[in-house]
Amino acid sequence: MNRSHAPKSGRSTQGRAVVRNRAQGATTAQDATTYTQQVIDLLTADHARVKKLFSRGEKVSDDPEALQPIVEEACDALTLHAEIEEEFVYPAVEPADDDHLIAEARVEHNSAKQLIAELQSMEPDDERYFATFKVLGEYVKHHVKEEEGELFPLARKAKVDLEAAFEALSARAPLSAAPPPARTRGSSGRNCRPEWHPTGRPAHRKSGCLRFQGPTDLGRARSCPRERREPSAGIARSS
Repeated sequence: MNRSHAPKSGRSTQGRAVVRNRAQGATTAQDATTYTQQVIDLLTADHARVKKLFSRGEKVSDDPEALQPIVEEACDALTLHAEIEEEFVYPAVEPADDDHLIAEARVEHNSAKQLIAELQSMEPDDERYFATFKVLGEYVKHHVKEEEGELFPLARKAKVDLEAAFEALSARAPLSAAPPPARTRGSSGRNCRPEWHPTGRPAHRKSGCLRFQGPTDLGRARSCPRERREPSAGIARSS
């Protein structure tokens, strides 16, 4: 007597689909966890690098010529680091943040940006130059402690999707690893040279000033405000 196997086959097909969907879901969750940890590793490496720059600055605090490139590198690194966090990391973690960690982090970023702007407007022989850099270092150390001690564990626990943050962090050209490009003279008479932002396209870098269009558009860069200033009346314009 022949028996129909259609019902059994149907149940088998449905079962395989359920197993396949569960496997795909597990893979997606695993990928998210992997990206989260990779982003945390890269951001932590940024923190370590900047800490070293502040330590180096302490050792040459009485030598403005030696201090200036250290300050510029630290300001560049902090600016780019903050842009990526504000664009990709904070929005992803914020839905899981019940303790206002992201709000505090944004306030700390704003304070650091103000100090960076002050440093970029000073000459290295200004008596406030190293003092401002030192205060910036204290802000950064506090910020790093809170991020690594509270925000990063929250990101791990929430298993947030940080693939975009990973891509942005991976695409940037490390300033310390790239050979120093030739310097040119800008319209304001200060040194300037091209730099790279997270999308891998050139951005304008001006005497330690790395500017982006803003956290909503890392694909375009804007020139430093210094470049838009008119030359002083005492300097003859080139023909």
